[in-house]
Amino acid sequence: MSNVEIVICVVVVSVSVLLIIYMLHIAKSSGRVRLHDPERVRRFVESAPYDRLKDVLDDYER
Repeated sequence: MSNVEIVICVVVVSVSVLLIIYMLHIAKSSGRVRLHDPERVRRFVESAPYDRLKDVLDDYER
């Protein structure tokens, strides 16, 4: 094996290991329940654009 082939093999193995670790992280955190922040919900309700709610509901019914 030449040096270039060795480098390519090392890079491919390294990327594969990193992608496996990333996929495991996604699999662990994808079903996680989000914490509810009452202060954040209160701010959202206060600043929600209720005048645009009709547009959202109209798009949903189509």
